[in-house]
This record gives sequence, structure tokens and C-alpha cells, in this order.
Amino acid sequence: MTIQHMNLVFQAEGLNHSEKVVLLAYCNYTDPHGYVWAGVDRIADDTGASTSTVKRVRSALKAKNLLATKRRVDPRTGESIPNLTRINLSLLESMRRAPKEYDDNLVEALTFDSEEPSKPSDENPSDLRMDQSEPRADLRMDQSEPTPGLNLTPPYGGLNLTPNPSVHPSDSSSSGGVGASPPPKRPAEEEEETSSARRRGRGAVQVVMERTGASEEEADQVITLVREHAFKKNIRIASMSRYVAGFAAEDLEARLAEIRRQRGSEGRSGGSKRPRRLVMCSHHYVPVPCGACQVEIRSGETETAKRTLAKQGPENRPDLVEWLAPAST
Repeated sequence: MTIQHMNLVFQAEGLNHSEKVVLLAYCNYTDPHGYVWAGVDRIADDTGASTSTVKRVRSALKAKNLLATKRRVDPRTGESIPNLTRINLSLLESMRRAPKEYDDNLVEALTFDSEEPSKPSDENPSDLRMDQSEPRADLRMDQSEPTPGLNLTPPYGGLNLTPNPSVHPSDSSSSGGVGASPPPKRPAEEEEETSSARRRGRGAVQVVMERTGASEEEADQVITLVREHAFKKNIRIASMSRYVAGFAAEDLEARLAEIRRQRGSEGRSGGSKRPRRLVMCSHHYVPVPCGACQVEIRSGETETAKRTLAKQGPENRPDLVEWLAPAST
């Protein structure tokens, strides 16, 4: 409603410049009934006039019955607060000036000499449809052929940032093409990855046990032999359980027989040694000695290797004991 009230001030007759300015400022704060909460100081700042000028003009508007004010007092302190003001909207609307013709609407007269009225085109409508539906040959070429030397799509396969347990790190680091090394992982993340790898290994152990009748320890050693063979042949294993399930039963039984022969020969020798078992790095999950750990130690990153050594023990990780010795001296 504020805009409508201000428009009434613009169209009102019998008001001088100062009265219109002050009344416009009051109308900027009106509610639908014409009540205004703004005080004299605010109106003075809005109009750029002094407070004495606003009070003088306000008195003139009150004399014309266009304004009414009520003094207000703070009930807690007894001090005066800004007066409540009301604008006589009905009287203000009755002061609307009579309609008058102004010869100032020159919108249609604003033209330029170079403009000419549009002429009907001599072209065939079918030609126009053809022009609109078919882009120019050069546009088609620009849209279909990228700028030479600009590759907008990633290379085939994308970029693999996750370590593959079956790939030796010394091979992948030289062919990756990325110089920046990934950020170090937190111990919680390392433990989570190790636990996940172990769960995948447990599934493969179950497959070997079901197909060969091996014990859990024997099946675990069969999986170790399979993993070692794949590592040497640079075979990528996405899922060990699915990989082992693809073996013929004869192949798994042959590996089981090899393990049992080895255990039998060690038992006949009378030695107290435990059967040969390939130790896996708990961080990179590759056979020991772990080349990935060696690369990290040589690059100066020894904290992960120290945590791995403390976790697996020196009897299982003699490689870390050897590599960390020069780094600690």
C-alpha cells in the first residue's frame, strides 16, 4: 500500500514542495490504514531536512487535517518515545488534481534516420525453412570437430587411483603418469582396508575347502600359493574368491598335494620349524618382501612402515627390519 499512498501525494493539489517531500517520507512507512511508526529524526534523515523543518512542515500538515499525531511515553521509564502518526488517506485522495493532457509522450516519435520499414521478403518460404533448419557448413564443422590439440574426454579407462594388490608398486609407479603421490592414509583407513582384504580372502578359503576337502589352514596356504603365482605372472585379481572358483578341481588338489608333501617332508626331517607360509604385507596385501613398503621408506615416508612392523612383528617382517635400520640411523 505504500506505493499507492505515495502516488496520492504526487497527484494531490494544494501542497507545496516541502509538504509533499515530508508527506512522501511518512507514506514510505504507512500501513494499509495510514498509520506511521517513524519518528521525526528518521523523517529528517530520509528527506535531508533538519528536525526543526520537519516539525514545522508537520504542523502545517496537521493544520490541513492531513496528519494526526499522538504523544507516546515509555511506561517503564516515563520518557517520551516517537509519536504515532496517521495520514488522512481519504482527504489526501480527495485532493487529487483534475485530469490534464500532457504533450510529453514521445515514445513513437523516437526514431532514427537509418531505420526503414521492413519489407516483405522475396524469398520462397520453403527456402526460409531450409535456412532455419540447416546450419551453415562451417558451423557444422565447428560443432563436430574439436579444436586441434584439445582433448575434452578422459583417456580410455579413466585414471585408476586405487592400489591393486596383485600389481607390484615398482611397476605401477613408473607407468602411472602421475607425479603427485596420494595423501597418507589414517590408521583407521588402513585397518579398514586390511579387514576388507581379509574378508575377501576368507571367501576364497571357503571355496578351496569345499572343492578339495582341505582344512582351513591348508586352504589358506593354497590361496597363498595362488596369490604368489598370480603376482609373479603379473595377473590382476579383482576378486580372489571368483578367481579361485574358476580353477579346475585338479589344479586346486595339485596345490594342496604340494603343501601336504612339503609338510610331510618337514615332519620327517624331525625339525621343529613351522611349515613354509608366505607372509603378506598387512598394509599393501602383497607377498613379503613388500616392494611398496621399500619405495615408501626410500622416499622418506617411514611412519606407515613402522606401524606395519609393530603390527606384524619382526619375525614376519624381516624386510622392514632391514630397510628401516638405515633410515633410523
